[in-house]
Amino acid sequence: MDKDTKDYLIRGMPVELAEKLKTAAALHRMSMKDYLIQLFEEHLKELEGKGVGLSLDKRKKR
Repeated sequence: MDKDTKDYLIRGMPVELAEKLKTAAALHRMSMKDYLIQLFEEHLKELEGKGVGLSLDKRKKR
């Protein structure tokens, strides 16, 4: 991969939600990982469009 990445594990996800996400990813012919990344990016873009500041410039990088 050409960008920095970080691994996350989501614990305690309701089974029904996980199954719906898996189905939605398949309908879009995407892996679950790629589908979730797309959802997260779209949501963050929507928040930024509403003026919510999400820049890491002022925050400590972890």
